[in-house]
Amino acid sequence: MRHFLIAAAIAVLVTGCGTVSGTRIEASDLTTIQKGRTAKSELIQKYGPPSETSVDSAGKESASWYHSQSTTDAKTFIPIAGAFIGGATTETTTLKVFFDKRGIVQDFEYSGGTINSKLGS
Repeated sequence: MRHFLIAAAIAVLVTGCGTVSGTRIEASDLTTIQKGRTAKSELIQKYGPPSETSVDSAGKESASWYHSQSTTDAKTFIPIAGAFIGGATTETTTLKVFFDKRGIVQDFEYSGGTINSKLGS
């Protein structure tokens, strides 16, 4: 049992810790979204419920799917030194889709990126 606990602790230190939220949408997935043809229900079926929805003053709806994945560098957990050599990487993607009153895609926007942060910087 002791060897198992040591192995588990080493695995955590080597891989670091991370968090994931939302549905990851790749840029290559955008080829399936066709303006004037794709329905909101199709997007919900493929990506799940949107993270956010809104309706403008003309009654047109938009929906957004957000994804965030953060991974903390294992060096961050080293006592004292971790504050100077540790850090994290965060990847984000956002898909915002604009629908007409029938729920058909009129337009969409996609963005994504990676942020590398160092604690001691």
